Amino acid sequence: MDLPGWTNNYIYDEFHPDPVYDNSRLVQEDLFHDIFRKEELFCELQYVKEGFVFNNTEYKDYKPYFEMMSRFKSLFDEIELVEFNVTNCSVSTPNYEVHGNYEAKANSGTNEVIFRGNFKVELLFSELGYWDMKSIQIEGFNPE
Repeated sequence: MDLPGWTNNYIYDEFHPDPVYDNSRLVQEDLFHDIFRKEELFCELQYVKEGFVFNNTEYKDYKPYFEMMSRFKSLFDEIELVEFNVTNCSVSTPNYEVHGNYEAKANSGTNEVIFRGNFKVELLFSELGYWDMKSIQIEGFNPE
């Protein structure tokens, strides 16, 4: 369409997505920044609907996971992701995996707790064309 005052734009990533960038960003922004902050969990849509695994515990749906994370968050006055690094992101079908390491700190009064270690997140490509988290392993972090 050619209308006065309008521009036509082509967004490259809509036609040629970059799964390494997208998966790495999903894990950083929608998982780690969601867990390691004081605010309530926000990214429910990014988890598979049939159930997922978090640190070797299988969750049939999102609610018990949400409740566990809410209890963890309630123990601290401040929670902050200090460092996050992706060391490998593989996108060979059917397994999509993001590996890396992180460091987070949480404060309650004068007490500070440091969480750090490696992580591995397995993702599934959904029918809608998005990546959803299927299995999450975060070393050095046990919110139960």
